[in-house]
Amino acid sequence: MRGESKLDKRQLGTVFVSLWLGLGLLTACGDNPSPTPAATTPATATAPLATSTPAATPTPAPPKPDMKKVQAQLDAAWKNYTVRFIQPDGRVVDPAGGEITTSEGQSYALLRAVWQNDRPVFDKALQWTQQNLQVRPNDKLFSYKWGRNGDGKWQILDPAVASDADSDIALALIFAARRWHEPNYDRLALEILGHLWDKTVITVKGKPYLTAGDWAPAQAQPSLNPSYLSPYAYRIFAKADPAHNWTGLVETSYEVFRGCAEANLSGLAPAKLPPNWCGLDQATGQFTLPVEYPRMNLDYGYDAFRVYWRAALDYKWFGEKKALDYLTWSDTLRDKWRQDGKLAKVYDHSGKPLNDQEALSNYAGALSNFLFTEPLLADSLVLQKYMPAYQVLPNEPGGVTPGAGFAGWGEPQDYYNQNWVWFGLALFSGRLSNLAT
Repeated sequence: MRGESKLDKRQLGTVFVSLWLGLGLLTACGDNPSPTPAATTPATATAPLATSTPAATPTPAPPKPDMKKVQAQLDAAWKNYTVRFIQPDGRVVDPAGGEITTSEGQSYALLRAVWQNDRPVFDKALQWTQQNLQVRPNDKLFSYKWGRNGDGKWQILDPAVASDADSDIALALIFAARRWHEPNYDRLALEILGHLWDKTVITVKGKPYLTAGDWAPAQAQPSLNPSYLSPYAYRIFAKADPAHNWTGLVETSYEVFRGCAEANLSGLAPAKLPPNWCGLDQATGQFTLPVEYPRMNLDYGYDAFRVYWRAALDYKWFGEKKALDYLTWSDTLRDKWRQDGKLAKVYDHSGKPLNDQEALSNYAGALSNFLFTEPLLADSLVLQKYMPAYQVLPNEPGGVTPGAGFAGWGEPQDYYNQNWVWFGLALFSGRLSNLAT
């Protein structure tokens, strides 16, 4: 009996173990009718049970510029600009340009002053501009350049008109009339607008085009500077001066923006970048080389970047679809920024870099494009290029006011750079309001 009981227990134990192993295998394999034994999985393979997805980790949001810091820089830079680059009499000095003064420089001071609500600076800059540049005998437009002649005398060096400056001055006056409730500013603006139309606008194929200045309409192929065109301003001018077809200039501005950028002007495949200069064939209405090419070049550079800022402002203020379509279409700089993390100072008409150095002023154009097409790129540009470039140098020499020091971006003597970094960041941060409304 003892032997039989012993045998029965072993048999029962074997059955029990078999059942236990079988249940364990079924439990591990679930409903899979052909489970792969763990031992057959190579050590280098990824076992199915080991690939369970871990709990998702939220992707951190890309860093964004500190807007309070941006606003503080804009205010401090303007305050410093008024004593470093603007004389007490209201003349804006370009230290790097032989201390000349241009109608462009005066127009920038007037626009910035009215946006900053700085009427004392506005009024003194306006007075100097009227007394020294608005002295042409037959109109109320502004001579382009003023400075020291070969005999050491300070005077007009170039009486020609630069149409962008006169447009910007007129816009600043309209803004000032609204902001400070002074109707006389409106009267001054209206005088400028009438003469600006008469002296610089041509009609080709029944459409008006703003040329680069009063010297351009007489050319066989009148010179155009796309960056001189301000469609947002023309909408405002149309209300102030209904006697002229400013709305027509809005339409042709976008023709110039895109037409000059996509025209095969130099035998090179165009890269969708606006050129510094362009020409308009009055017989055919086609965009062509400027008469003074190559002095008036086709590069994307010192002038051309402003096209994007002007188109972006039209989109911001008026929601103009053509502006957004143009900015979106012109994607070359976005591609180059993603690829290189920087932009060259100058590109030729085909998009080839001609000067690999960077220019803080030129970044204002890219920033304006990025802001309304890919805002994350705009954030990255501000963080990588503009915020680190800001500096305060209490003992920096070279300003028109001794002891003024420097607060701004990059080279302290570069008046153009200080203006356009300010304009770019002011657009980015929402500082630029349409004061005409």
